[in-house]
Amino acid sequence: MITTFSGVVIRSCNSGESDRMITVLCAEYGKVTVLAKGARKTGSKFMSSASLYSYSTFTVQKEEEISFLREADAHNTFFGLHNSLPAIALAGYACAVCEDVATEDEGGMLMRLLLNTLFALSEGKKDIRIVKAAFELTVSCICGFLPDLFACSICGGGISKESYLDVMNGTVICSDCKEKLNGEKTANDGTASVICPITPTVITALRYIISADIKRIFSFSVGDDDLPMLEAVCEKYLLNHLERSFDALDFYKTVREV
Repeated sequence: MITTFSGVVIRSCNSGESDRMITVLCAEYGKVTVLAKGARKTGSKFMSSASLYSYSTFTVQKEEEISFLREADAHNTFFGLHNSLPAIALAGYACAVCEDVATEDEGGMLMRLLLNTLFALSEGKKDIRIVKAAFELTVSCICGFLPDLFACSICGGGISKESYLDVMNGTVICSDCKEKLNGEKTANDGTASVICPITPTVITALRYIISADIKRIFSFSVGDDDLPMLEAVCEKYLLNHLERSFDALDFYKTVREV
């Protein structure tokens, strides 16, 4: 069976003496694993398209349990990523997250998000912390963890000043209700609580991210005083809901500090 689709290479590893085994995120089939024979040979027609982060059109032939790459046309390799070690490290983290959460059925929204993330990192015009935060919160929403950020989950009142994000319940708590909780360590449903303070600027940014079209999720600004909080909250929200960590995230943090 021969299939043609467009997608992003989210994993690429050596196989045999000169081949590459790649994992492609595409809209139609989610994750697809493909063997690109001879892709590591000098002058291989697959060298560019089988590289990590490459966005290409792939023609794949499936034989029994293995899919072989027959043709490939690279559209964008996001070469600008190589101008910044933190950018390429964050791109690796984004790919690792997508590989973890993508299904093998459909990956349209996830691929759109990854393409926009790679483009923003490659262009280098947006603060990398904004790109990271918006990516993480949007992935959470795609996975079904859309937070309710427009009213206090306890009293139902509006949020206009410093408040708190109840990470595991995906809700916000106003400062008055937080004081009434008397330091409870568990949520009402018995789930361990992860409560993060958030400023009005941060909650405005969070609301923008969850409401914006994917192609515009990076089109906002946050001051240096609030940006570390935004980044930390979005990271904590994603990792707690996925219930895991990522080595690629640890690597990103290491190179960003250099």
